[in-house]
Amino acid sequence: MRRRVITVNLIQTILHGTKLRQENLFLASLHCDPLDQKLSDKIRWAYRLAKMGHTDQLRDNGEPYFGHLCGTTGILVNELGIKEVDLICVSLLHDVWEDAEESVSLGLIEFLFGRLVVDFVETLSKPKRSDLRFSDDRARHEFYFAQLKRSDSRVKLLKLCDRLHAVRTFWNCDPSKRGRKMEETRVVYLPLVKDIQKEYPW
Repeated sequence: MRRRVITVNLIQTILHGTKLRQENLFLASLHCDPLDQKLSDKIRWAYRLAKMGHTDQLRDNGEPYFGHLCGTTGILVNELGIKEVDLICVSLLHDVWEDAEESVSLGLIEFLFGRLVVDFVETLSKPKRSDLRFSDDRARHEFYFAQLKRSDSRVKLLKLCDRLHAVRTFWNCDPSKRGRKMEETRVVYLPLVKDIQKEYPW
């Protein structure tokens, strides 16, 4: 019973936790008609859940972390022309379980968005530091990179959009972190481009 009450409260928070004008502007930026219910309803829920889950989280430059999710989604839709609603939802939600597990569970994501979305979000999330399978952060990251390498081409595409937006904003990082991230991009993420060329031959 307690689990059910928590879920209802979360859904009520999602419903009322964002401004409609901001949502409509975001949908318009994706060239989605805010009045097209079939297209926009699921994206609205993803937008609201992501915004709720990342409340008060900031990037290195002090900007709201939620802006990174919108930027990643903009690359997916406006630069690559991907209009699949489930992929747009994953793009908005790709960090929410990793960063806001206490308020956003995989069960809630599956309940609201379905199996494909929750599977992709889980694949795009690094294992928790508390995961006893890993002795240190290096082992945890290696597992994550291997998981991405084996994943669906759509997951790889979403990860590349995520990293592209991050690269474009690396100037916010201190030089040592920027160097580490650029090397990680070169070694780990750029090879994913070759993996998806058949499905996405841009």
